[in-house]
Amino acid sequence: MIQEITSAATSQNQCPALHRTVKVQGLTVFDYGCGKYTKGRDALLSRGAYDVIRFDPFHFSKEWNDHSIDYCELAEVVLCANVLNVLHSHELLDGVVLVLHNIAALSGADVHVSVYEGDRSGVGKETSRGYQRNAKAKDYEAVLSAHFNTVTRNGNTFTCSLKEL
Repeated sequence: MIQEITSAATSQNQCPALHRTVKVQGLTVFDYGCGKYTKGRDALLSRGAYDVIRFDPFHFSKEWNDHSIDYCELAEVVLCANVLNVLHSHELLDGVVLVLHNIAALSGADVHVSVYEGDRSGVGKETSRGYQRNAKAKDYEAVLSAHFNTVTRNGNTFTCSLKEL
C-alpha cells in the first residue's frame, strides 16, 4: 500500500487529546502513528505509563518501526490518534485498521482510536499539510467493526477489542 498523498506534514507539535484521556497508569503503550514530536509520549509517561513503544512510518526508519512491531506484543494498550482521518483511500484505511487488529491479536490489548472530523462534509480533499477525509466519526465504525469484535464510540473516540463482551 502506497500512500499517494503523504500525511507526514500532518504531525503537529501538541499532545493528542486521546493521550490525555485513556488509562495508562503502569501500562506499556503502543502509539501507532505517533508523529515526529514527543509531546504525546511525554504526556503518557507523565501520566504514569510504564513505557511507550512509538511507531510512525513517516517519521521513523524502517528499522525503528520493525523494532517497534517486534515488541508490540508487550503492549497493554494501543493508541492511534488522528491517523485514519488523513488516509486518502479506503484500502489504506482498511490496511491500517488491519495492522491495529494484528497488534491487538498479538498483545491482547484494546485499541483506542481518535479521529479528527475536519469540516464533517464527508468530502475528502488535499490540504496544505496533506489530506483530510472530513468524515464524521460514525463513518469509521464500519471499517473498525470489520476487524474487531467489539467497537464502542464516545464522540470521536473508539475503543476496539477482540474480546467478546
